[in-house]
Amino acid sequence: MPSKKRDRENLPPGLRLLEKLVAIIALVNLVLVLFDLSYVPGRDFYLRGDLFLEQFRTTKREKYLAKVDRLQALLQENGLDDPQVEPLLAELREQSIQLVDEERFRVTGSYGALEEIKSRMEREMGAENAPQAFLAFWNREYLNAVGWRQAMDFFNRDIRFLMTFYEPQLFYDAVKGIEPYRDTQAYLQLVDSLTVELQRDGLRSDRVEPLLGQLRERSTAMINQNFFERAHKNGTLEEIKNNMRRHIYSRTEKRPQGPRFILDVIELLAPEVLWADKSSTGAFRTFWSQENFQANGWENELAFFNEEIRFAMQSNYFRHYGIANEYIDRFWLIDIFFMAIFLVDLLFRSWLIVRRHPNMTLEGAILWRWYDLILLIPFWRWLRVIPVVIRLNEANILNIEWVQKQARLGFVANFAKELTEVVVVQTINQMKGSVESGQLSRSLLEPAEKEYININDINEVQAISNRLLEITVCRVLPEVQPDLQALLSHQMENTMKSSELYQRIQQLPGFGDLSHQMAEQLVKRVSRLVTEGPENAYEAIVHAPPDPVGEKLTQQLVEHFGSALRKELRREDTIGEFEYLLASLLEEIKVNYVQQMEESDPEDLFEETEALRKRASSNIKLPGKENRGR
Repeated sequence: MPSKKRDRENLPPGLRLLEKLVAIIALVNLVLVLFDLSYVPGRDFYLRGDLFLEQFRTTKREKYLAKVDRLQALLQENGLDDPQVEPLLAELREQSIQLVDEERFRVTGSYGALEEIKSRMEREMGAENAPQAFLAFWNREYLNAVGWRQAMDFFNRDIRFLMTFYEPQLFYDAVKGIEPYRDTQAYLQLVDSLTVELQRDGLRSDRVEPLLGQLRERSTAMINQNFFERAHKNGTLEEIKNNMRRHIYSRTEKRPQGPRFILDVIELLAPEVLWADKSSTGAFRTFWSQENFQANGWENELAFFNEEIRFAMQSNYFRHYGIANEYIDRFWLIDIFFMAIFLVDLLFRSWLIVRRHPNMTLEGAILWRWYDLILLIPFWRWLRVIPVVIRLNEANILNIEWVQKQARLGFVANFAKELTEVVVVQTINQMKGSVESGQLSRSLLEPAEKEYININDINEVQAISNRLLEITVCRVLPEVQPDLQALLSHQMENTMKSSELYQRIQQLPGFGDLSHQMAEQLVKRVSRLVTEGPENAYEAIVHAPPDPVGEKLTQQLVEHFGSALRKELRREDTIGEFEYLLASLLEEIKVNYVQQMEESDPEDLFEETEALRKRASSNIKLPGKENRGR
């Protein structure tokens, strides 16, 4: 397999620059993908940002209304005879045509603020279309005929608030097939219309009660029909209902008895618990009533609505379905250009790999860069973070070597620890099972019934027996000769002292020390015979010339010794004792080993490994380094 690192180091400068460029393009694509995936869940955040920026925008509508205010000021000062009136009317006619075609209003097609403005202007002027209506409205003859005060009153009461009405049309809504929800938008238009009437004439206006009646009906419809279900914003509707219930019923109903702090926390985090038995429909009907506005002040009530309810309604939206019975998502129109770039880059890189390594096929080269295939998958786009990070690392824009090292060391250390535990424990369990079942004793003490496969022409059992015999005879017995001699001397003295013959001999003149010396000489000879005799015999057998008879007798001795040993070991009490001791020993080894493994820390292994690597790297001598100082 060719080295990717070596291939990157051998790239010419032009290809390195191209690699960096494609890596940056992949990063941009990943940012767009993450933004696309988070847009719908985070649309409220973007909507608040758009509302904040709306305060600093100077739009054509604001310039248009500024000209209307200037015209009204001139008319109030000098009437229609002011020479500046006609130029202003001409400018308003021209800007009205532009305003009708303003892209900002192209949100809802056949409904929305623009459509409402056009409909009202056409009805007022009796015109066939909106451009004719605006041209006729901003005309000196019309203002003189109906009276400019009446005309300006119509504009300020029925048109102006629609000019400034906020319709949430974020720049990315079209990609997701989102538009403002018409019912909640119509609701807010009624609120703004009511605000205009209250600001103009107060509660005595004859338009106030009809508007309040429409708001009560639309509130009931919003709750019963759930305007927020299509956008999966049922929680927003519940928030609106809870805020309205708390606002209305907190004035007339007492809160449940209990600690004030706990009740405040419940009201903040779970208000539905306190007002669950209260009707939200009734709360809205009470809110949109003249009695409520008179008792609590319409300014305070509308301020509450704008602070607690308006944004929740503005955040509602309608999202269209596509032919696949799923929500419209046009991100593929943006993503397809990036995917084309990634496909060309993958084929080009694969061609370079095949060119440098003729033994590799094109399919193998593509699979070699398997992570680039993720960039071509139109679904699970969040997985693109993998190839993007790898590409940034390859282009030396992002260094993740230390992350790879830590991940590799962590995986290897923990895997090795777990694997070692399993292997050792399983091996010990198998050995323990063999001991407990008697299989080990049968295999050692009973001759094999099946044909045994010998792979090296060596009788391992006989070789091991010979080696053990050599160690026992030649090394162990000479080492224990003093102890054996002391033991035999002690036993001999005790035996002789208990003998009546020995006691009589000691009473004879000159025989007291003689018996002791004889016993000592006898013990020395016996101990030498036991310790040095077998060693000399073994050495003589090993270094003696080939003796078929001797070898046969030796083999016969080993066989008889083994059979005699097996016969004694076959005794049930001996086998049972050995099996019990071996099984207990293996269990202790297993428990202690697992405990030691659990107490060990992989981090210590990391540190030890890094220290060894640094020590090894520091001990590596560069060629010619010793001669540089000479």
